[in-house]
Amino acid sequence: MIFHQRKEKYNMIINETTLIISILVLLLALVAPLCSPYFRFRRDLRRLITTEEVSDEEEIVETAEDIASSQHNDNTANDIQTTEPPNITVLVTVHEQAKELAKHLPALLEQEYEGAFEVVVVAEQGDHETEMVLKRFANNPHLYATFVPTSSRYMSRKKLAITLGVKAAKHEWILLTEADCQPASSTWLLEMSRHCTQEAQLVMGYSQYEAAAPTLYQLERWYSDLYLLHQAHRSIAYRTNSCNLMFRKSGFIAQDGYRGNLQLLRGEYDFIVNKFAAPQANTVCIEPASWMIEDIPTKKKRRNQLLFELASRPLLQRSFRLHLIYKVDQVMLYLSYLVMFIVLGIAISESNWMLIVTAAVALLCTIGMRMWVITKPLKFFMPHLSTWQVLCYEPTIVWRNLLFRQRFRKADDYDFTSHKL
Repeated sequence: MIFHQRKEKYNMIINETTLIISILVLLLALVAPLCSPYFRFRRDLRRLITTEEVSDEEEIVETAEDIASSQHNDNTANDIQTTEPPNITVLVTVHEQAKELAKHLPALLEQEYEGAFEVVVVAEQGDHETEMVLKRFANNPHLYATFVPTSSRYMSRKKLAITLGVKAAKHEWILLTEADCQPASSTWLLEMSRHCTQEAQLVMGYSQYEAAAPTLYQLERWYSDLYLLHQAHRSIAYRTNSCNLMFRKSGFIAQDGYRGNLQLLRGEYDFIVNKFAAPQANTVCIEPASWMIEDIPTKKKRRNQLLFELASRPLLQRSFRLHLIYKVDQVMLYLSYLVMFIVLGIAISESNWMLIVTAAVALLCTIGMRMWVITKPLKFFMPHLSTWQVLCYEPTIVWRNLLFRQRFRKADDYDFTSHKL
């Protein structure tokens, strides 16, 4: 009798423990997917998009009045340009990219834009191939070319080229892009110009690799973009991955351009955003017609991009919050999967069917939730990729970051600097 009472009491304790563990595992499965850039950006899309339908089939698209109201209350979406479009200078710097320039320059020169615009190309002096390309388009009234003298040394030639281009620009608004980028539409300038309000000092556009690029490159870039766009939309912009950036000439000159980071060879887009972004003065433009599509980078170019990002990071301000959010997301991602597999393993070894079922259901729930939060932003930015590809990529992020950090530590500091400054 006493033995049976003790056994029943023991079973009750086990059942209570099992129940508590089951509830905690299920809660973790439901909460962890919400700690991700995909979930945060789902909420941003409605306010950032003004002309395209971006909601899922089961969601109701906001009315024009709702959109206008939400933009009025958002600190990164000031009133869209409704008066005459501003005059714009498109700035392109070229370094041994004659083929890319010949391929993409026509799309820049043939923009359907009601305002005045010019395309300023800054090339290396003595680059005969680029000079030949420019001669082919010399009769186009929108084109203006200038050259970086070969005598310029001991500083970033990329930043020098941009500075020369800004000073040569005739218009207040500068739209900076690259020779290997193609506008997604003939209204690229028009879409970007809609965000040139009186209050705006900086307009962050969006660019992505063409669809044929390696999936890893696309996902790696996009994952980082979601954090950066969210930060720019909700607060003050930190930096950008995109070669699609608009800023004011007067602000660039008044704040001495790249002074303070000239010793670093690259980071030209990051430092403009980080230095000139301000509350109520940075806006985000991600309408598909405003995108820039980048050529597929070589493996070396992509690796160097990631390494130069690490070299620039110590000089960038406002990094703490963004990196903290990223670390929390990664902890929740790994914690959820780790707990579920540990509970499942213990449950199987103990033949605890309740925990086995709970762990299996929790795993299915977290995968389902992650697919749900991924679908909307993925469908908007990269519909040619699947949610399963994103799910498989997520667990590799932290390891790839550690790999590049290790490569950066082993690299020579002079690989990222102009040596003399």
